[in-house]
Amino acid sequence: MAQDDKATVRFEGEEEEFPGKPAARPAPDPHQPTVPMDNTQWSTQGAPPATEPAPPPAGGTPFPASGSPFPPASAPAGPQTVLLRQPTTPTVLAWLVIIKGPDTGHMFQLSPEPAVIGRDPDCDIIVDDSAASRRHAKLRMVVGNDKLPHFLVHDLASGNGTLLNDEEMLKGELRDGDTLTVGSTEMVFKQVLPRKSDKRSGSSEDPEED
Repeated sequence: MAQDDKATVRFEGEEEEFPGKPAARPAPDPHQPTVPMDNTQWSTQGAPPATEPAPPPAGGTPFPASGSPFPPASAPAGPQTVLLRQPTTPTVLAWLVIIKGPDTGHMFQLSPEPAVIGRDPDCDIIVDDSAASRRHAKLRMVVGNDKLPHFLVHDLASGNGTLLNDEEMLKGELRDGDTLTVGSTEMVFKQVLPRKSDKRSGSSEDPEED
């Protein structure tokens, strides 16, 4: 046998080598990923399975980015305050009655909402009077310290001015029986106030007479 064909014997713990044969490759570790020869993909044989995020609840909001499956807890809402006295609007019984002018006899009931007097079709109280401005005056209700409704009248820079009890004014308060003149139309203000109540007994009494 030629010297080149002899096998070489290694000591214990080493592999035997035979001429003309390539050395054996070590066995792959099953817990380590291996790279294929074409480098197209990684092999995950033996690697622990990847953890996928849990899907959001049906019809709900996705989980926060922190990965927690529970949304952040919100502070509990405290009990609502119980109102002992509910805000109320006083009963309004007031009217404007035209006693002179083209619309004599017409009556307009007033409400807590503001009302504009004039010739414009969009006005709340329309007067067919060429001497009245398109938007002549404005009425508005306020609640006084006596808890009763009070009506104020404002002139809206009208051409012929607004008269309260035959006196020209820019702003004034209407009282039962007052006359209000816009252009050539004269109206009388009528108001029925609620009777005064005795807070101590809860009974109603008629207003004191002079």
